[in-house]
Amino acid sequence: MLFFGLLAAFFSSPGQTFLVALFIPEMRKEFGWSQSTIAGVYSAATLVSALILPLWGRLLDRTRLAWFALCAGLLLVAGCVLLSRTQGILTVFLGFLLIRNLGQGTLTMVSSTTMARAFGAIRGKALGLSNLGYPLGEALLPAIVSAWIFTNGWRSGWLLLAGITLVAYVPWSFLLVRSEPHLKAQEEFQFSGIAGKPAMGQPGRGWTLKQIRNDTRFYLILGSQLVTPAFLTALFFHQASLMAWKAWDMRIVAMAFAFFGVCRGLCSLAVGPLIDRVGARCLYPFMLIPFLAGLFFLIFGRTVTWSFAYLACAGMTMGLGMTISGALWAELYGTETLGTIRGISSSVIVLATAVSPPIVGVLLDSAVDPLAILYGMALLTLLGMFLGWVGCASKPEPAVP
Repeated sequence: MLFFGLLAAFFSSPGQTFLVALFIPEMRKEFGWSQSTIAGVYSAATLVSALILPLWGRLLDRTRLAWFALCAGLLLVAGCVLLSRTQGILTVFLGFLLIRNLGQGTLTMVSSTTMARAFGAIRGKALGLSNLGYPLGEALLPAIVSAWIFTNGWRSGWLLLAGITLVAYVPWSFLLVRSEPHLKAQEEFQFSGIAGKPAMGQPGRGWTLKQIRNDTRFYLILGSQLVTPAFLTALFFHQASLMAWKAWDMRIVAMAFAFFGVCRGLCSLAVGPLIDRVGARCLYPFMLIPFLAGLFFLIFGRTVTWSFAYLACAGMTMGLGMTISGALWAELYGTETLGTIRGISSSVIVLATAVSPPIVGVLLDSAVDPLAILYGMALLTLLGMFLGWVGCASKPEPAVP
């Protein structure tokens, strides 16, 4: 089951911006599109993906995991194949929609939901281990795909991703969980010989969706969760412009991304046992601190070596956030509707990642000083920290069933 969670996290990569960005220059060149055109198509597909994700979340609560994982993998393969054969804006949009919805959204949701639901009181360790799939994807796939695109072209690159997913994810994900029961939550869940129990702070029985919607904490915490994915997506999408503003060599910055992946993996792994010991609620308000520090390194750093510190801090928050957030919803609301909760939260997060690149792009095109943009991100990060602290410190409003 841990390997299944890691596989799902790893194969979310074809729908993540860090990998899609490798195809953008060659796609723009072939179709003759401007930066704003392809960014608009990408954002539109991401927006539609955000609207669909809650439906996937509800389906995850009601469907056998093996079949859900199999269908998600096949649809992701279909998206990669469609992009390899695309001839115009409509098929590019549909291809982006499939890879963003199934990769960035659904497989991320499947990995975190399954780990939090299946491992009870040791969910922190399980999430920390399975989340290593994200930095592994960031470390391995960009070098492979970029070299393949350089040699064989961007269309063949999408076929490469389709083939890897079809061979390494689709059959194995099904085989790993084919004999497992439907993961409908229980007060105490025994899974593959591991006796789970409610984690610290978790109510004795799962909340209903109606009660969650009436709980202010849900919206406060959700607001704070938007900060890192929204800002990092915008920073990565426009990194060429930002690095040109800083006069930093992009080749060295590309090397610094290794620090992003390493720090993300180490923090994800290290925070897992701490979650099981003190609870995700105690840790959640502090996870944005490294990202805030990284923004200041980006603002005040004068030489390109500061890019290593900036990306290392961003990776730390990503590693902490993926693991802590995955455990937090289960602690607050139980696991009975966890798939639905993750579907809603993933939808809002994907929505934020859809609108942030165009907003920053418009600001840059309007000659707004990048320094002002980064200071604005820092202020909103402070606001996110405050929202997270209030949400975790507040008492539940509805009565726990």
